[in-house]
Amino acid sequence: MLLFVGTVHGQDRALETRDAIRLKEAFALAESVGDNIWENWSATPFAVLLLTPEKDLLVGHPGPSADFVDEGVDDILGMNVYSRPRTQGWPSGMLATFPAVGGLSTVVVGQAEATGMNSTRWVLTLLHEHFHQYQNGWSGYFSGVDKLDLSGGDETGMWMLNYAFPYDDPVVAAAVTSLRTAIQSSLKSGSGEVRDVSATLQKIESLVSEKDFRYLSFQLWQEGVSRYTEQIVAGFAENNHESGDDFSALEDAITYRRALSELTKVRQSEMMSLDLKEQKRVVFYALGASLAMILDTVRPDWRSDYFEKPFDLVSLVTNEN
Repeated sequence: MLLFVGTVHGQDRALETRDAIRLKEAFALAESVGDNIWENWSATPFAVLLLTPEKDLLVGHPGPSADFVDEGVDDILGMNVYSRPRTQGWPSGMLATFPAVGGLSTVVVGQAEATGMNSTRWVLTLLHEHFHQYQNGWSGYFSGVDKLDLSGGDETGMWMLNYAFPYDDPVVAAAVTSLRTAIQSSLKSGSGEVRDVSATLQKIESLVSEKDFRYLSFQLWQEGVSRYTEQIVAGFAENNHESGDDFSALEDAITYRRALSELTKVRQSEMMSLDLKEQKRVVFYALGASLAMILDTVRPDWRSDYFEKPFDLVSLVTNEN
């Protein structure tokens, strides 16, 4: 007679083998990065809710809610896995971070195949979402977001996606396109010249309402810097992280060097094809990431001021004149 000793083996595992290997790599990469990119990032809980066809599987969470069942310690991941039936109706390819379990900021993500990503890009995306956990974990985050006065009474957080920014205004769209051009020129020169970038940001500020500009600044700060961090993590991993043999053996795993090259090309392509009317808030991802890269040149210590200028990446740029 075999006794259960608290470790999930073989066919009895809650996690599929490939999912366990990917999660193991994501946690290992986060440990390698530590506080090398962002101060005290390593102290941020890395709770992940993996959406599978039949179950929600929770790992890395310090206090699972009562609707989860402990499936034991996964023998690949080396962590407890908790499960509950799929009842939330979330899409299988979901990629989001919010207080989904027990009030703790949790990465809610589909399996790599459901998101359309290869294993390496999926891991880097989890680090992107882990940075959102870092943002959420700042003591002034939620009260500060409330003070932005942008929700219009929406308490679900969906206003962050649905805010009525003047995307269709051709004058605003032209100014945003000019911002793209100024940013590209600064990055290409390598000099970190921000005069034209600052002037264009100030032009946009003059064209939209005070609330609209707060929303733009918030999105650049939140989503743009998360996209930037994903790319910086890939660069760090290329030079400072050794993947496990089991992860490298996955059929769809690529090197972090290749992933960094792909992420760079994606950002550059997004900048080239930027269209405010069609892409709406998505344009702020590439714009914000590119602004952060300019800050790396003009103010290498800008990350230490990230929470000193909360929700306002613009001021970090314009104050560099």
